[in-house]
Amino acid sequence: MIRHPLLRAAQSVAASAAVALVAVRPAPAAHVRFSLAAMGERERPDGSWEGVDLLRGQAEPIDRFQLTLTPETDARARVEAQAADGSWEQLYQGTLAGHRQYALPAPHSFFGVQGNARVRVTLSRIHAPISEPQTAVPSTVESGPPLPLSDGSPFRAARVRYSADRTAILELRLHGR
Repeated sequence: MIRHPLLRAAQSVAASAAVALVAVRPAPAAHVRFSLAAMGERERPDGSWEGVDLLRGQAEPIDRFQLTLTPETDARARVEAQAADGSWEQLYQGTLAGHRQYALPAPHSFFGVQGNARVRVTLSRIHAPISEPQTAVPSTVESGPPLPLSDGSPFRAARVRYSADRTAILELRLHGR
């Protein structure tokens, strides 16, 4: 135990400096990793539905689409579509738990498409500071689980794994009928 006031003051300053050095260390990059399957649907003349894998066949016309998103950690997600005036309209915003599969907008629900559209998906870790979005980099492609079309028939879309350093952004170009 230090009893002299000057030594106590020196000890206090040294302890404060040590805490400050630890506090200013840069935090490691908060990587964002997720997998995405993007399924489009178009109605056939007989009323049944045909599936389109939007990550492989983006040029095919569709009536509506659904995104299946699986983040590796808890994440904030936002889906936006570009309006005719160039502004971005929010389609979905929410918090997703890590290692769970989410159908957006919801299971058995779809976003409608009219004409050509740009859709933007933004994903960031919940506890990471907001940062400038970085284009998500694809790493692997695998066959995803069968997803139900509107008429109940199964459709297997590719699932692509993506990553980015802090905030991931991914754009899809869709062609409506």
